[in-house]
Amino acid sequence: AGIPRQRSACRQISKLTEPSVIHKLLKTTTTTTTTTTTTTVAGSSAKTRDGDKTASTWSYFLFQCFVLTIIGPTVFPLGVSLVFFLYCVLPFKVFCLLLATYLGDCALSGAHISGSRTSSWLRHWKGWKAIPDWFDMETHFDTNHTERDDRNSQHKDFFSPDRTYIFAIHPHGLFAWGNVICYCNNLGLSNPLLQQFPFLDICMGVASVLLQVPIMRELCLGLGCREVSRKTMTRALREGHSIALNVCGEAGALVAKPGFDNAVLENRMGFVRLALSTGSPLVPVYVFGLVDSYQTSPTWLYPVQRFFHKNLRWALPVFYSEKFLWLPDQNKLDIVIGKPIEVPRPPTWGAKPDPETTRKMHAKYIEALKNLFDKHKGRFGFKDRNLKIVNAKKPY
Repeated sequence: AGIPRQRSACRQISKLTEPSVIHKLLKTTTTTTTTTTTTTVAGSSAKTRDGDKTASTWSYFLFQCFVLTIIGPTVFPLGVSLVFFLYCVLPFKVFCLLLATYLGDCALSGAHISGSRTSSWLRHWKGWKAIPDWFDMETHFDTNHTERDDRNSQHKDFFSPDRTYIFAIHPHGLFAWGNVICYCNNLGLSNPLLQQFPFLDICMGVASVLLQVPIMRELCLGLGCREVSRKTMTRALREGHSIALNVCGEAGALVAKPGFDNAVLENRMGFVRLALSTGSPLVPVYVFGLVDSYQTSPTWLYPVQRFFHKNLRWALPVFYSEKFLWLPDQNKLDIVIGKPIEVPRPPTWGAKPDPETTRKMHAKYIEALKNLFDKHKGRFGFKDRNLKIVNAKKPY
């Protein structure tokens, strides 16, 4: 009985040692090892990709912080700090010579009037995309189909290449972040205004104080901004530029408060006179969510801010945000561009309009802005808010 079992065992061993069987075993072992190695490599690659993605996200976040710092309200202390730094490190005579040269350029160059230092490279810089990305910013047109994609071509008749326009942007907020749609022409911004109407060459009007602070002055001039005065804006329109204005002005920064939408428009008719004297249609623009970008100063600082505004024509910005200190909160901004409001053609270009016509057109504009706000506020989550028209002579 033991001999047959031994013979059976020998036959099984001989089968296992056949070349074909050994080849199959080696192939199976190799496949298993390869699968295990592939799984390990794939897992390592996935971890590497996740690590690269995290590093890229942090890098872009830091870049956004840099862009918002150099173009936002913090640029004022940065400019002053630069002057103080140069005063400390340079010999006094060299510092005085440098300061005199800079002040002379500010006073005599005329770049803030002519726009002669506009930089195409700066206006098309891809880095400006950091601003709309930070706010998840979107631009919409005031149409009857409010829920459709605003990038469709159903509103191609909004603007004509043969006309110039005056874009009146509201509110000012503590800082007018919505202006980016007007002075940055980079298509990477996904900006329907400049993508669908590339013939619009928009000149941004800014307060003269911005053109007297180092760093901010150079950025404004490079972006094609000009001093917001009647003479300068009339010249820009005559040259064929459309213009964009923060009509609320510095007073708008003082009345900015989270949760309250204010437009400083009562007794502010200069932009209406400009439209009537040049025949340029008025385009109301409202930035929903802008007033919620910063926490503003406490009430006990209001007297100090009013003093600065009345005597220096500059609203002292005192602000902070809940998460990012000096950077704005990342609340969503929705910019709605209203339909152009036609104005009567002047008898001669640049003629001064009569007060009655100005008053009627001003009232018509306020009504159009209110309708624009009421029509879209529910769409963007502000259905419980109302637009308050503030007196420019008594904004406080």
